[in-house]
Amino acid sequence: MVNQHIFKLHSYIDPAFHRYVLLSVLNDLRRQAHGSGMVHITKTRFEQTPVPVPPLAEQRRIVAAIEEQLSRLDAANASLHWARRQVELLRSAELEAATTGHRSVELGALVAGLRYGTSIKCAYDAHGAPVLRIPNVQGGYIDCSDLKFATDPSADLSSLAVEDGDLLFVRTNGSRDLIGRVASVHGTEGMAFASYLIRARLDRSRLDPRFAVIALSSPTSRAHIESKAATTAGQYNLNLAALRSLPVPLPTIDEQRQIVAAVDQRLSVAGALSAATERALARSAALRRSILDRAFTGQLVPPDPSDEPASLLLERIAAERLSQPKAPVRRRTAARA
Repeated sequence: MVNQHIFKLHSYIDPAFHRYVLLSVLNDLRRQAHGSGMVHITKTRFEQTPVPVPPLAEQRRIVAAIEEQLSRLDAANASLHWARRQVELLRSAELEAATTGHRSVELGALVAGLRYGTSIKCAYDAHGAPVLRIPNVQGGYIDCSDLKFATDPSADLSSLAVEDGDLLFVRTNGSRDLIGRVASVHGTEGMAFASYLIRARLDRSRLDPRFAVIALSSPTSRAHIESKAATTAGQYNLNLAALRSLPVPLPTIDEQRQIVAAVDQRLSVAGALSAATERALARSAALRRSILDRAFTGQLVPPDPSDEPASLLLERIAAERLSQPKAPVRRRTAARA
């Protein structure tokens, strides 16, 4: 359920100006938001937030200037999102082309074991063993930039330690496209892994870990994984039996390594394009904020001497407020015994 604040505007406020003012202060309001479970911005916080109120004519000039700037920015954003999609299509096509035309073997025949992770409680500032979680499974690799630790430093998690060449699969998530996302372990040996992940220990004489990531990230494999995902209370789940039955293309181990080298080289170009696109989108978001900041600090539109003087505007605001009917005072009646 979404609760909304409804605003009744005075005659001296242009509706479009009001909308852009709200957008300009929304980030600050979100930082001050509070709540347990459902985070919200209180009515009092809205009412106490100071905002500029220039003359009505200037408000409309500010709106026109903002919309002119944002229309150009929106066009640039549309191009960047198109480029992002093209990079994704390029990556998918490369993975598919690299892994088609080979006989397939079920994953279960290529692993020495599959196992769920630990459900131990973790925190950023805890002092126990590091525990890999869903955010650490990124782009086919283990990303340790968002690492948590077991809150019980005495807990023995050695049986759940990952080894070089293991695969970690996302097994439970609310997003279907994240189910079965896979990464190979390299450089994080000895870390434990959380219960939302599954560890696969490969028979490396038959299946190269990096080739396995490429094969299981291709569109064909992704479609198969998503078809196997069961849903429970809005969560998608991939169990051990479904994971064992996944078909994996299986060229010879030497061919697998050659494919990995070729794909890594080609995808490095896609990776560079993707990184450039994401940087441009981040700059675009910062520029959007800057446009609004400049608009409401008098830097986007110069004042016009012919506009209504501020003193008259303030007098009219005060008069309108005095003319508003006062809300009736609700009195509480004492409960009778």
